[in-house]
Amino acid sequence: MAIEQIVARTRAHERRGAARGRLALVLLLAATLLLVGCGTESSPETTETAEAATETTEAAVSTDTTAATPTSVAGPSTSVGGPLVELPQAVEATRQQLLALAQEKDYAGLAQVAAEGQADFNYSFGEPAGGDPTEYWQRLEESGDSPAEELERILRLPYAEQQGNFIWPFAHTLVPPFDQEERQRLEEHFSAEQIAEWEQFGAYSGYRTAISSEGEWLYFVAGD
Repeated sequence: MAIEQIVARTRAHERRGAARGRLALVLLLAATLLLVGCGTESSPETTETAEAATETTEAAVSTDTTAATPTSVAGPSTSVGGPLVELPQAVEATRQQLLALAQEKDYAGLAQVAAEGQADFNYSFGEPAGGDPTEYWQRLEESGDSPAEELERILRLPYAEQQGNFIWPFAHTLVPPFDQEERQRLEEHFSAEQIAEWEQFGAYSGYRTAISSEGEWLYFVAGD
């Protein structure tokens, strides 16, 4: 074979080898790009799985939050040292009515509310129960002892619940000698002199009132 033919064939072989090398390089680059694309873009199945996991996590957080929410504690109590027993709607309506009348010192209006309840409404240990308390309250008002102001004052104090009746103030339900917790409750609303007087007397002796769970005004008295 002539030297020129050998050289020509050698160059042709080199050109074919170079072409195959460039093709291999292109294929390698394409494969690399495909792999990179798979790593940065989530497939639909991957996206759905992630969304489902997110929803499950959110549901779990919501459930835990609800379980951790504190609830009110039922049972006789006062607003001092414990949660209140929620007043029934009828009781709160009567309390608001009495507060409005007491602020106006409307003794006739208060007597009317008393008459709408039980027949033997008690307003004084020295007067017969069931009578018209208007004149009695007015006499006290003229003597300097304002029953209306006392009624408004105690209706704004913590109350207690006994046998379905709501009693103001809660001190009326405590029996001396007072324990440490009871004394702490009392000291937040009454003077040391008053507390000592009740302990000596053997019972709370100030004004007190009560409303039944049905909203009836039961009594409003002081002393014993």
